[in-house]
Amino acid sequence: MEFFLQLLVNGISLGFIYALAALGFVMIFKSSSVLNFAHGELLAIGAFLFLVLSVWAKLPILLAFATALTGSFALGFVIERLFLRPLIGEALIQVIMLTVGLAAMFKGLLLFIFGGDIHDYPKFLPEGLTIKWGTIQMPSVYVAAFIIGILFLLLFGFFFKFSSQGIYMRSVADNQPAALSLGVHVRRVFALSWAIAALVCHERHGAWHH
Repeated sequence: MEFFLQLLVNGISLGFIYALAALGFVMIFKSSSVLNFAHGELLAIGAFLFLVLSVWAKLPILLAFATALTGSFALGFVIERLFLRPLIGEALIQVIMLTVGLAAMFKGLLLFIFGGDIHDYPKFLPEGLTIKWGTIQMPSVYVAAFIIGILFLLLFGFFFKFSSQGIYMRSVADNQPAALSLGVHVRRVFALSWAIAALVCHERHGAWHH
């Protein structure tokens, strides 16, 4: 029974992290009907960006995390502006195939720069963060993932419910033509969707790596 409960805790923790990663994927699909096949590569870029800042540049962990968040957010804007926006109005299959090409391009760049070796992250989470119930243990990395994930979910919840841009994104997701007829800047919504998706990708890696 204890072994089952340990597996249950680990499974819920891991599933929570993947659910956060899926949030960005769903956000892009709901706002633009595009299946983003480069989402996995965005996850990898967020991980390597944090690696470069924390290990290679030796920045303090909090500064590296905040800088990587900002860089991932900006990357989403750049990808949408350079690659996706010129295809607005084209057949949807062309946009989807573009994301396939972006996935291959990003994967090739990461392999060229970092190689295929395993890279280690610094152990920056305090062991006191670990939670124990008898023989059942929740490692500090899972606890941190829950805390950071819940904070981001609350942040996004307030953003989508109360901010003007969040309401615009919800309207585009519900009915894009109607939102456009009411004056919503749909292209800006697309750009913001990609930026937030890239941001969530990095947050997932920041919560996971320890």
